[in-house]
Amino acid sequence: MPEKNKELINNKDSGRYEFHIDGCTPFVEYRIQGETIHLMHTEVPDELEGQGIGSKLAQAVLEDIQAKGLDVKVGCPFISHYMQKSEER
Repeated sequence: MPEKNKELINNKDSGRYEFHIDGCTPFVEYRIQGETIHLMHTEVPDELEGQGIGSKLAQAVLEDIQAKGLDVKVGCPFISHYMQKSEER
């Protein structure tokens, strides 16, 4: 089985945070305005669904944003749901 690379990649040229896993690229699209990052859309390829990849990606993205001290605005329903579930724990 190929090794899964869950290293977060900030693809600034594409405005996406990405994982590269088994030839697939789950991602979170973002836009930066000043000191605020807007999370727009999350996508996990069909072949990776149901493995918790989206949640791991959301966690890594939010940790990176926090480490950079940026304000976050969430327009992505998946990230919003992830954050709500995390607060409930």
